[in-house]
Amino acid sequence: MSTNKGYLGAVYMQTGSATTFTTEACTRVTATRYQITATAKQYWDKATTPSVFVDASPVTNVSFEYLGGYIVFTEDPGIGTAVTVTGKYYTVSQVAGFFDWSLEMSADMLEVTDLGDADREYVPGLLGYSCTANWFWGDSTFFENLSDNVIVVCYVDATKRYEFFARSSGVSTDTPIDETIKEQITFTGNAEIYYRSA
Repeated sequence: MSTNKGYLGAVYMQTGSATTFTTEACTRVTATRYQITATAKQYWDKATTPSVFVDASPVTNVSFEYLGGYIVFTEDPGIGTAVTVTGKYYTVSQVAGFFDWSLEMSADMLEVTDLGDADREYVPGLLGYSCTANWFWGDSTFFENLSDNVIVVCYVDATKRYEFFARSSGVSTDTPIDETIKEQITFTGNAEIYYRSA
């Protein structure tokens, strides 16, 4: 049985307004997944739907992962084709790092039992998740930005991690006389959560 020690995490905030990018090159990750090549432009504006081009022709058989700048095709566009994208991105900056975290994911279960059924029956409803993280207090960032939309990255090891948009929904500051000042932040997931391994 393999075991892993805990790893750290980080919180990023968007700075400024969204900036337009035009026909940016994308890198093939898998047969149906491409990522914008410019690393500085990988956090996309969720209010803007990107436009995707394959060999300069527009395509619509795609979905997007705005966090990370990924394009997901319904079918392989083919090795050697030029995939480009136009949209808007945010510049982000790290505002905090934390030394431990807890991530809870859940799904609402909706009862669909019919009259006369011998057993209860359920179907999944909405998915949700929340994260609690602890960091050494440094300033009033989270107090001043409570409820703001942020990007949270929770590392499982040096490369594997969970990434998601969230809102900071609670802050608790602990000031023991014999220890360093710590702060616990609660994040509520806002849109999809992604597990990344590279």
